[in-house]
Amino acid sequence: MIILFCIPYGLGAGAIDSTVNNYVALNYESKHMSWLHAMWGIGTIVGPYAMGFSLSLYDKWNYGYVIVGVLQILLCIMMFVSIPLWKKSSGKNNEDEEKLVKEKVSIKEILKIKGVLPLLICFLCYCALETTANLWGSTYLVYNNSIPNEIAASLASMFLIGLTVGRILNGFLASKYSDDFLIKLGQGIILFGIVLLFIPYSVPAIIGFVFIGLGCAPIYPSIMHSIPLRFGTKNSQLLIGLQMAFAYLGSSLMPPLFGALASTFTLGLLPFFLLIILIVMFILHNIVIKKTTINNLESA
Repeated sequence: MIILFCIPYGLGAGAIDSTVNNYVALNYESKHMSWLHAMWGIGTIVGPYAMGFSLSLYDKWNYGYVIVGVLQILLCIMMFVSIPLWKKSSGKNNEDEEKLVKEKVSIKEILKIKGVLPLLICFLCYCALETTANLWGSTYLVYNNSIPNEIAASLASMFLIGLTVGRILNGFLASKYSDDFLIKLGQGIILFGIVLLFIPYSVPAIIGFVFIGLGCAPIYPSIMHSIPLRFGTKNSQLLIGLQMAFAYLGSSLMPPLFGALASTFTLGLLPFFLLIILIVMFILHNIVIKKTTINNLESA
């Protein structure tokens, strides 16, 4: 039943991801986008505690899902009640909303825009890196650094803590620096974190995962926020929806791929795996900058 109900739950989550990101990208600044995703980080930290509360107090995992379900229902009610506030906040974009709806753009047309395909694959790489580092971090610490299971499991949350704190801090940096600069800054910090993983000692490895989380912090919200400016408001909703699809592909396919590699060879491949993804992401992001700059010149 859980697997069955994951289907509508996933459809709803995908709709929320694409529309809320597009709404914030169109109506708010880059710092607001970063703080929006910092709340996601807090949710990833709070969620396991809800399950732990259910197991420790009631000795039943089912109640963990009940807690999350109640929160989702309350969130749904709040969303419907607050619809007038959302419309009011969108300001001038409300005036153009009907035009944008009428001027529907197809996926085929979106994919023909210069820079779109590299952007989608770049986003896939980012989500692949983030999810692989998060899911395999504790296992890597156990088998590669001989850290006890219990300690490694608790240390794995350091990645998410780094990610969340980084996004809060990034909100302040976003007021002074461009989205592209913050993306490059994040990639540089991730590189430093990966380098630390190559050091065969526990402490550098633990610090490395924290820095990878910090580096991931500005990339997702900065890419999202730059979409309307880079590709136009007419294309932003569908393009952000496609981005989310590629994000889920990266998150779903790459961790199992690394698992297959690790079981065939060794878990010590994790830093190499992350480094390759980072290099591909860096190259594709630079292609996007170059292609969209050409687009802007042509449109001018």
